[in-house]
Amino acid sequence: MSRTLLGAARPADTQYTYTLHYDANGGSGAPPSQSVTSSEFHVWVPISEIIPTRDGYTFMGWANTRTGKPIYGGNGGYTECLVVHGYDMSTTIYAIWEVHNHSWGEWTSNGNGTHTRTCVTDSSHTETGSCSGGKATGTEKAICETCHAAYGELLPLTKTVITTPPTLPSEGYVGEWYLDEDLKGGEAKVQGTDIVVPGSFRFKYKWGGVVDPGENRMEILFTPDDAETYATAECIVIVTGLKHTITSVIEEDFPDVPLGTAFEDLWLPPFVEVKTNTGRTFGPIPVTWDSSSYDPNARGEQIITGQLHVEEIPYEKKLEPTSIKAIARITLIDDGGIVPTLEPPTYSRQIYSGDFCQLAFSDEYLSGGKATADGETVDGVFTLNEEQEKYGYWHRDGGLVQVGLLALKVTFTPYDRLRFSTAECTVYVDVIPRKFRQANTSYIDNKKIGTAFEDLGLPNAFYFFAEADEPNHEGSGLNGNVPGIIKWDDSNYDPNSYEEQTIYGTVNRAEFEKYYIVPEGADLRGVVKVTLQADPVETEIAQPPVFRWKNGDFTLPDNTVFVNRIFEMGATGGGSAVLADGVARVKGTDTVVPGTFSFKEGTPGWFDELGENVVTVVFTPADQHGYRTAETTIKVNVIKNTFKRCEEPDPITEKKLGTTFAGLNLPKIVVVEAIDGLRVGMEVSWDESSYDAQSTAWQTIPGTLVFDANDEHRYQQPEPAVTAAIRVKLLGSEDAPAITTTTLPGGTVGTPYHHQLQATGGGFILWELFSGALPDGLTLKQTTGEISGTPTAEQTAQFTVRALNSVGNDKKELSITITNAPAAEHTVTVTNDGNGTGTATPSTAAAGTTITLTATPNAGYHLKEWKVISGGVTITNDTFRMPEDDVTIEAVFEKDAPSAEDLVDPMIRIIPGEYGYPAQSGTRTAADFFQPGKAPANAKITAIAPPNALAILDSISVDNDGTLSYKKEAVQGIELKTETYTVTITSDDYAPISAPLTVRQCLYAGFGVGYHLGFWVYGDTRTYKWQVTNPGENGIWSAIMREQGIFEVYEETVDTTSEPGVSHYTMKVRAIKAGHTFIDILYVSDTTASWSPWTYSSVVAGGPVTTRTLTVTAGSATITKGDALPTELVTCTGLLDSEGRTDDRDTVLDNALSYKLFNANNEEIAADTARNTPGTYTVVPAAALKSGWDERYSLNRVNGTLTVEDKVEELFTVTVTSGGNGTVSASHVKAVAGTEITLTATPNTGYHFKEWQVMSGGVTIKDDKFIMPSANVEVKAIFEKDAPPAPTEFIVTFDGNGGMPSVGSMTTTDQKLPSLPSASRSGSYSFDGWYTEKSGGTKITTDTVFSANTTVYAHWTHTGDNNPPVNYYTLRFETGGGSDIPSVQGTYNTYIDLTKYVPTWRGHTFIGWYTERSLMNKVSGVYLTKDMTVYASWRVDENPGTGANPFTDVSEKDWFYGDVMFVYENGLMLGTSKTLFSPHGTATRGMMATILWRMEGSPAPKGKNSFTDVEAGKWYADAITWTAENGIFAGYGKDKFGPDDPITREQLAAIFYRYADYKGYDLTVKGNLDKFKDADKITDYAKTAMQWAVGSGLMKGKSGNLLDPQGTATRAEIAAMLHRFIEKYELVQGKAPGGLMGWIDPKRLQIPKTGDSSVLGLWGFSLCTSLAGCLALTTWQIRRRREEEALQIIEK
Repeated sequence: MSRTLLGAARPADTQYTYTLHYDANGGSGAPPSQSVTSSEFHVWVPISEIIPTRDGYTFMGWANTRTGKPIYGGNGGYTECLVVHGYDMSTTIYAIWEVHNHSWGEWTSNGNGTHTRTCVTDSSHTETGSCSGGKATGTEKAICETCHAAYGELLPLTKTVITTPPTLPSEGYVGEWYLDEDLKGGEAKVQGTDIVVPGSFRFKYKWGGVVDPGENRMEILFTPDDAETYATAECIVIVTGLKHTITSVIEEDFPDVPLGTAFEDLWLPPFVEVKTNTGRTFGPIPVTWDSSSYDPNARGEQIITGQLHVEEIPYEKKLEPTSIKAIARITLIDDGGIVPTLEPPTYSRQIYSGDFCQLAFSDEYLSGGKATADGETVDGVFTLNEEQEKYGYWHRDGGLVQVGLLALKVTFTPYDRLRFSTAECTVYVDVIPRKFRQANTSYIDNKKIGTAFEDLGLPNAFYFFAEADEPNHEGSGLNGNVPGIIKWDDSNYDPNSYEEQTIYGTVNRAEFEKYYIVPEGADLRGVVKVTLQADPVETEIAQPPVFRWKNGDFTLPDNTVFVNRIFEMGATGGGSAVLADGVARVKGTDTVVPGTFSFKEGTPGWFDELGENVVTVVFTPADQHGYRTAETTIKVNVIKNTFKRCEEPDPITEKKLGTTFAGLNLPKIVVVEAIDGLRVGMEVSWDESSYDAQSTAWQTIPGTLVFDANDEHRYQQPEPAVTAAIRVKLLGSEDAPAITTTTLPGGTVGTPYHHQLQATGGGFILWELFSGALPDGLTLKQTTGEISGTPTAEQTAQFTVRALNSVGNDKKELSITITNAPAAEHTVTVTNDGNGTGTATPSTAAAGTTITLTATPNAGYHLKEWKVISGGVTITNDTFRMPEDDVTIEAVFEKDAPSAEDLVDPMIRIIPGEYGYPAQSGTRTAADFFQPGKAPANAKITAIAPPNALAILDSISVDNDGTLSYKKEAVQGIELKTETYTVTITSDDYAPISAPLTVRQCLYAGFGVGYHLGFWVYGDTRTYKWQVTNPGENGIWSAIMREQGIFEVYEETVDTTSEPGVSHYTMKVRAIKAGHTFIDILYVSDTTASWSPWTYSSVVAGGPVTTRTLTVTAGSATITKGDALPTELVTCTGLLDSEGRTDDRDTVLDNALSYKLFNANNEEIAADTARNTPGTYTVVPAAALKSGWDERYSLNRVNGTLTVEDKVEELFTVTVTSGGNGTVSASHVKAVAGTEITLTATPNTGYHFKEWQVMSGGVTIKDDKFIMPSANVEVKAIFEKDAPPAPTEFIVTFDGNGGMPSVGSMTTTDQKLPSLPSASRSGSYSFDGWYTEKSGGTKITTDTVFSANTTVYAHWTHTGDNNPPVNYYTLRFETGGGSDIPSVQGTYNTYIDLTKYVPTWRGHTFIGWYTERSLMNKVSGVYLTKDMTVYASWRVDENPGTGANPFTDVSEKDWFYGDVMFVYENGLMLGTSKTLFSPHGTATRGMMATILWRMEGSPAPKGKNSFTDVEAGKWYADAITWTAENGIFAGYGKDKFGPDDPITREQLAAIFYRYADYKGYDLTVKGNLDKFKDADKITDYAKTAMQWAVGSGLMKGKSGNLLDPQGTATRAEIAAMLHRFIEKYELVQGKAPGGLMGWIDPKRLQIPKTGDSSVLGLWGFSLCTSLAGCLALTTWQIRRRREEEALQIIEK
């Protein structure tokens, strides 16, 4: 049974049907709908006991939404019935399921105060909860503790009122400009209290206040310092405007004129400038000159006066009328003065042949010169003679400078024309000749086919490039021309050819050589390339287009627009319009011509007049060469906009009981929303009669909108009219505050403290510290009662707080105890260099703790030192004291000293002769002190310490290379001596080593043996034998090399047993490098021998040693084209392999087995090129001797031959079959791999081709083609039967859409319905017909053609008092680069508060939501009347680079850090990945063109792309076309651009130079390039641009004082130049007058000086959006400002 609810009852005689629907929500078996009939406004409907099912889920109950919590039915004991309201008439509830074994993902915000998580195992199951936790402020929403997203509302701001307005001078002069700093004093307080709010006053609008005549009401805005707590407030300051008083007229200097000059020939100015009592200058002021006092025949000065006309616009409001006259002083002269004698001046400009005379000749280049008369110096000025002729041209109108000496006529004009006459002299100038380089080709492509030769419009001048001092941007030299010296040859011209034709012109060489030097053999012909075009066909507009205006999703009927609403043709989004459905044809035919329609140039972007407006429309063909444009007119109906609702202002909650109506301070302006979403500020009149000053209940005060004349013109009220309303609640004594906080938690020194005081009471409660003091570092926030801060000292503070509002207050005594934090511990980290380990004890400790370090070296190493990496500690005896920070230390180890076994003493022996010691010298190196193979890396002798007294050597020293040298001069006498030196050796492996070096002066007794001298080759070995009888007892036999390192003794033996009394000696010697030396076989005795006789020493061996021949031979080989090259083509022979010594090939040679290939022209050929190019190549070994081995070997290379034979390509077979329902063929039956094969399929009657099936060969068939592989291919064609004829009978099903059709379905006849059924519906509804969609769609008639079975739907109009059926609408959010905001839904007229939906975008600040893409209509909320979209607006942060840096390869230490962050934050350059910027990578020409194009707002190119290597549709295509047509970029030759080519540094300078030229900036600044070492590397064409870039500070040098002009520009360097360019010219992001968003120069914006207020209105809007940054100004507000005021804004 249903139950009715208490509440509003409907008429008893009217019954209504309430319906409950069930949705299984992914399951099945939902209960049928239940209906209840009742006259009540609400009814209870019991929940069905039928339970739906779903695999893998458990039914939990029913909920009001698909993702809500179950509250009806189910197993949870939920409510067993629900109420259906009369507002809806029907309600749907949804089954809620719980998935088995949930694995929940992370919570994510829904953007509406809820969050959702999704089951990982079943993504169709979600859970949704409400956001909670966190804390909101006046500017920041709370952060949910679950999903960590912002949600909820901002804390309401405390209202402020201006109690004492700031002051301005009570009077000011018209046109004066007051800025924020002119405001003095002023005070604001919390509304209803005496609490002063700190803050500042400024003008409401950024341009300040301009003084007009009479009373000026200056709007002043108060901004609190604590903008998170207090609201802004406004007031008016009145200034009376006074006119300026003229005090004098600025006189002009007039030239002397001849006697007899008529008054009208004096050319007195029609305007003058005046000075006023305020010091300002005004002008131009119109003036009428009085001719009555002028005498044309009176010699000398005359004064002529003029009447000022200050009553004319625009000075009548600025200047007081005046009787002051303008004055003109005129001097009449004759020719009777003294002619002075002249010393000619000099001409400073360097002039080149071919210069334009008007550029080369100017008075400013004359300097010096002197005029005298009778010994007196005459003051005056030298000028070029205006009447002189040079080369047939007046020098300031044209002509070219010729080669040769130039004689310039110069006139001297004295200042005293009454005493002296003018005089003339000649100044001679050497003209520097220019040299002709090449002809400059011209192009003609705008002439029709059939154009006669004489009608081509060939130039009458010869255009060419010359080698010049100032090259053009493209680097091809001076682009010059000489007129009238060329004759064109028509012999090869064909007027009927569409092909490009080249026409040559014969140049008058004699005439040309007057201006330019022509090199021998130069091609002195003019060149023009002509391409004729088809004759355009005349077109006519067969069907005029319709004008469609829209604002976001709101669209008006065709040819209709709101009055004064700006639109942008062809745009999308809000405030846009299109011309649609127009058709143009070839005149007189049915041939449709593609093209576009647009308003005729000059049509404004809005309509002022209500009613019908006639507008001219232009059709522009897509092919403008082939077709002509056409025009027609359309009529646009201009209507008023209709208001929809009024936004309710913030309620009044701070006033106390008894406040007067005036004391409520109700707002004077409310925001009204029109039907298209436009928000308008309107004046409002509040109804005082509805206010009760003695009631504490909520009151609603209605208000009536007040229309002025402008409002009446633009807007209208609906029926019923939109009204305003504001809620008010007064505070009574019961609303006085009561503090509920009883205790406060303690805090810790240095740790942030937060606690919120709590109190009950009405209205806004303020808090104050009534007595006592808070702990040091803590403060109490008045508006929230929050105690916060960071405690700084240990203490217990007792204090009293007070809470108060406008009706009372309460106090509470409280205390807070602050304690010290425990000492923080810091970490010690010990690293090592890999040769040992280190530890710290302890590894973590508080400041002041002693830390002990322990080092454990690896074997063979010892600790060298402790290196402090961070922490700044001092280590003593392996300990240090812990600082207030973490510490990192590295243990550094070094090798132990070498062992004694590794060292040797390379003794120096001084060998005697017969009567004494001959002169001897030699060297030792560090390697001599070590056993073979034991010398450390980079060992070097660095010092030698001698004994106390030098007894043997005359000198011993060590040079910088570490070589020790000694010398012994010849002396007589023989004496045994020994002394020891100490040598210091350093190396990479050890600490410095001290080693002994023994010097021994030997005694000598030798036995002569035969000489064995001869020629040796490296590696040769020889054996020497001798025998000695009774050799002595105190000496040894040895081989002494006179020059070290040439030979080595590799084996010595002595036989003393085989023959008694005789010693047999054997010695084997090997030559070890090229050179020349002798080997002395000596008996060296340390003491005097006991036997005799003494004999001479003999040279017994040695001689010259030459290198061994090492041969590297390249063999011969033959390969087939494409085969790999042979790897073992080179062999090596001749390496030493002898007794006890074998040389390794790879030790001796680099590239031992490598080789190079050379063709018949002896050109080296790359390996891949050679193996793929048939021919014979010379194989040259690439081996080379390694360093030092050229003393042992001489290298002999023997070349070989490599033959590459052409590959005989194999033919493969193509087999094509079919299933019998058609015939097939292939373009080739046999083909080599790589051949394109085309397949053809011809179906039989009744069949059509379906597809190709590849049976073998593995090919891919596309568009009936494939590429032949290296295999046979079999392909089969598949045919299938044609489909039967399309049926003409279809079933149309009728859906009542809430009602009941009279017929359920009908069958069409010839695809149409013969009639349509009716439909009925209970309740107050009227049937509107059948439509293709439930909502919207196309209406069905008996003429509708059906091509398939179709369902159509009834549409209804609700005619009763109850609400219409529920429709749900969707609001979508376009964030334009920000974070995503999920869509929201609601029923008709649901209000969506947009302040709850705030996207984020790093580096940008969110401004708000707008109803259209053009961002003209800002809204804080919308009413859903259809599916809608809102658009986010952003402002780039003012401090680029302060956001998070996403790039791992860009550090704050990098010189380019700020530049990279600036271009990234402002969207000029992006990273090469999410985490990489690649600062050292290169940028391409296409990328650079795109950057500059985007800086200009991405304007559409005017012309078409002419570069063959720029593909249409590429991301850079429009940018390249635009930069090329504006002269910023140049291509290569005629049709190449090189979009992927890198940019050099000098090219980058040239690009910015042209861009600055395009922007109209001054390019005269020049930097000094001579200070850079590589200035000579700059190409001629780039020198001017490089001078400008250096002088402007855009380009800086590199280390080493280099510019590196030919170096590739890196991405970091491009970022730096972009940043510097924008800062130099103070560019800002905004909308320029053309309407494009880009980087603009606010100083260069110009307002058209016209009386057309519509033009001014458009300009004003652009200024506001881009320069002033205010997005809310509407056109009608801007129009209220005079053009004069706007001009003054720009001047400021």
